[in-house]
Amino acid sequence: MGRNREIFRQQRAHAELVFRDAQRLYRYLGAGGQLGGVTGDPRLAPGEELIFEERYDVGRFRGADVQYTTPGYFAVGSPAFVLGAMLGNLADRYAARRSAEREAAPQWRFFGPLTCLLTKSSVLFWLDGRWEGDLIAALHDIRPNITFHFVDVCYGSEPIRLVGPTAPWLSVALLHLKYGVAGLHHPALRALAGP
Repeated sequence: MGRNREIFRQQRAHAELVFRDAQRLYRYLGAGGQLGGVTGDPRLAPGEELIFEERYDVGRFRGADVQYTTPGYFAVGSPAFVLGAMLGNLADRYAARRSAEREAAPQWRFFGPLTCLLTKSSVLFWLDGRWEGDLIAALHDIRPNITFHFVDVCYGSEPIRLVGPTAPWLSVALLHLKYGVAGLHHPALRALAGP
């Protein structure tokens, strides 16, 4: 029990440290500061500045193609027995179809910890064995959640969710890169303004 408390204490201390880093970035950018980066990364276009690289649990909100099968029944016997077997078969098919519908419904599907790169002009994710992402200018929505340490990045039809302790920092940076100082007035960032 003492070991678990120690791990929890360390995780909480780390979360508080990361939150303070996000607060510092929020205040720095709010005072007119700018994000700086480094050039020369071979994964980026020439001249592109890498601001941030981190691993996140990455999820995508999407449906799935699900196939299901149900066993067939062959019943021989009295009419009551055959009717019972038919009703049981019908119930099994209905349950299998409902389960497949639940699995196929759009929901957050996580790929595990993957690398995310933030540059001055784009955000990139290593998904499905290739770099995927878009220009920050092409993002049509950025939805941070400071409390639960995730940010949803929406470009195209399937939003991407990045979950990790540095998500508040990434949220501040993305909103500033997309909207400038006005992005820091996003309602989800109010907690970073402090007392």
